[in-house]
Amino acid sequence: MNLTYNLVDQPFVPVVARDGTLVELGLRDALLRAHELREVRDGSPVTTLALHRLLLAILHRVLGPGSFAEWKSLLAAGRFPDGPLLDYLTRWHDRFDLFDAHRPFFQVAGLRTKAPLPAAALFEDLASGNNPTLFDHRTDENPIALSAPVAARGLVARQSFALGLGVSPACEIHGKTVPKSNRQDGPLARGIALLVRGGSLFETLLLNLVRYERPPADLPVWETPDPAPHLDSPTPRGRVDLFTWQSRLIRLDECQAGAHGPTVRRAHFVQGRGFDKDHPDPMKPYRRDEKLGWLPLVLNSERATWRDSAALFQLSRDDTDRPHEALNWVARAARDGVVDLSRVLALDAFGVGTQKGKATSVRLWRHDAMPLPLGYLGDPLLLGDLARALDAAEEMARALAVALQQFVRRVRGPGEGAGPRPDAEGSSPGRMDPTGGLRVFWSRLELPFQRLLAALAGALPEARSGLLAGWADPAVVGSAREAFRIVARSYGEGARVWRAETEASLRLERSLRRITKDFKEAPDGSGT
Repeated sequence: MNLTYNLVDQPFVPVVARDGTLVELGLRDALLRAHELREVRDGSPVTTLALHRLLLAILHRVLGPGSFAEWKSLLAAGRFPDGPLLDYLTRWHDRFDLFDAHRPFFQVAGLRTKAPLPAAALFEDLASGNNPTLFDHRTDENPIALSAPVAARGLVARQSFALGLGVSPACEIHGKTVPKSNRQDGPLARGIALLVRGGSLFETLLLNLVRYERPPADLPVWETPDPAPHLDSPTPRGRVDLFTWQSRLIRLDECQAGAHGPTVRRAHFVQGRGFDKDHPDPMKPYRRDEKLGWLPLVLNSERATWRDSAALFQLSRDDTDRPHEALNWVARAARDGVVDLSRVLALDAFGVGTQKGKATSVRLWRHDAMPLPLGYLGDPLLLGDLARALDAAEEMARALAVALQQFVRRVRGPGEGAGPRPDAEGSSPGRMDPTGGLRVFWSRLELPFQRLLAALAGALPEARSGLLAGWADPAVVGSAREAFRIVARSYGEGARVWRAETEASLRLERSLRRITKDFKEAPDGSGT
């Protein structure tokens, strides 16, 4: 029996409906009903972002938009047009079948390796090979069977987030041997990616659907005349080519009909199309290094993305070195009055983090969401105030770190390290180190920062100085004092602890007073 699971019709895109229920839809319904839906949301952040890129690739291919005027017409309509999308999905319908014998979706027919991997290899969070068993404890000898929707999501996510390093095995494609090669990163493997999120899936997709002129050579992978990718072309031919990049050659195997639909147990899996890491991705924020050139901002497990919000909002401006395309596009729409400047959207940041020294072993992934008041995108003075507030918090964090290090050294005495010492005088099994104290500090500041972010955007210029003063003290100062107090209390009692706490606390207070005074006396706005 020939299996079939066509992603145009069959559900695999997890979406949140208006009433908050989570359902799965096929590509056609996800796009045509986007105005009725809140968002795409998968349990894995990398899958959530990859599905957005798939939907954007289809929209770009069908709708462009080739100009700002075309984009405004789409926004005014309030939904994506049925006719062009239905025509396109009907024309290429067979290319979206997960099990098609000749052109299986996002795969290479005829691909065969000597040792196919468990289908779990499509995901970084499932046990397979040397993946750390974060949430799953099955083995390669007893692989799980993935449902067709899950396998489809894995295909899409893996192509964007494939991690390089190591050797990919040799394979055969229609009987022709392809030698082994080095594995390379996919387009989103390193760095974070940003998505502007609106009030509905339609609005989210449209806010990220920036101007696109349909270059003739820019084709999605399902439209390419040859099912094998252009292995010798590491540079994308355009945005659609980039959004459907085939980082790995994959063919699903051991596919069977089940009581609840087709299942997949194994996959042939080798290196696909190499990617030019110097090619910019429109969804990534970058920083310029004098020696290394453009570098993507990376996920830092110890640093919440909101701490970089001023720098990220700055990427909306035309006078930056490399503005973020969606932020720049939304800023233009706000300046032109097409989008209400008083609105608050959301800015989502997605990324993965690998284990230190193991660049192919994922330690965490993250999806951070922060408010995006559009006022910041068109007001450099307001943006300067925000940057100044964040700089003050960073300076107080450094003062806190110094005070905590002094405290720990005094408690432990000369010649002892900063790590836990279970038998020390006044010791406690739950003692925190300075790093733990900084985590407490930043976690306590997140909600006050979100309140400041909204309040500054809605305030008159003359009222901002008062808001900033309240942010510095009591919000930041209070968080620093509380973080210091929590660390000190974790060391228990005793004369040594008391003396160390008193000395370090006095040092911290002097630093906090100086920073607060300098902050309040500094000029407002972006001239700092």
